[in-house]
Amino acid sequence: MKSLSSSRFQLSFARFGVSSPFDPTFAFVTSSLPFLHPSALAAVRSLFAVYALITAVVILGFEASVYGGGPSYLSYFTNLSYIGLCAYFCASGVQTIAFARALKGLRDVQDDAQAIGTRRKESGRVERRRIAYPLQTWPRVFQLMHVLLYTSIVIYPFLVTIVFWALLSSSPSLASGYQAWTTVSRHILNAVFALFEVTCTNVPPPPWSHIVPLAIPLACYLGVAYITHATQGIYTYSFLDPGKHPGLIAVYVCGITLGYCIIFAIVKGVITLRCRLSGRYWGSREDEERQGEPEALNEWEEVESPQQQSSAPRL
Repeated sequence: MKSLSSSRFQLSFARFGVSSPFDPTFAFVTSSLPFLHPSALAAVRSLFAVYALITAVVILGFEASVYGGGPSYLSYFTNLSYIGLCAYFCASGVQTIAFARALKGLRDVQDDAQAIGTRRKESGRVERRRIAYPLQTWPRVFQLMHVLLYTSIVIYPFLVTIVFWALLSSSPSLASGYQAWTTVSRHILNAVFALFEVTCTNVPPPPWSHIVPLAIPLACYLGVAYITHATQGIYTYSFLDPGKHPGLIAVYVCGITLGYCIIFAIVKGVITLRCRLSGRYWGSREDEERQGEPEALNEWEEVESPQQQSSAPRL
């Protein structure tokens, strides 16, 4: 009975894109581009993380000290999605750095092994080292959180950008240097960062099961918007004001929901196409050799050579 419930629990994780073992081909820390080595991918993700963090902190500082909008900073879905974008690139950057360091350590070991090849032949032992990055050894709930976070940052930025330029943008959005920078950073570059993850990494397409968990924050945000109006007297987005758009709020909400579903389907299709193209044209034998169960970093396995096994006494 216990094994049956455990298998169902494992199946639920797999249904949401968390395989066992997790990410055996290192798709979450490698690029589909043959020239973008994991160390370069780590540098790009870290650069995006630093830029997003600086942007979020500077905007919060200006909103709190200059414009008096500090209390409502987290009431805007734009800021919430941007914080999620920053969190993802911080997390993925750290994981990719760890993987790049593991690859470098493996190459160093291989170079040392070639230098002392004679000694290894005499000892009759072969040293093998497998690599992994930390997320592969973490509890599955953390792996699920990372997978869902990835799906959110390749969906929400496009939705935020489209809604802003279609419904909310106006001449004051680019009136000053500061306004132009914040607008570009949160409503253009956010989509550029997401597009990079969609097209230039090996992360697999999100499963259809993610469409409901990611729709829940959108639905809950309506509550946040009206709580903000009740407590601070402002509507975070004008199209949520029933006084300006009586009877049209449901139309806007349904339209945004439909747009979310369309964006999800398009992103999933683009990632699927990228996976097929990268596997067909840019695949390498090195990727194929990465198959197998991930092990902890710095874990060694000693295997007897065929000569030693043949010389062993038999009973």
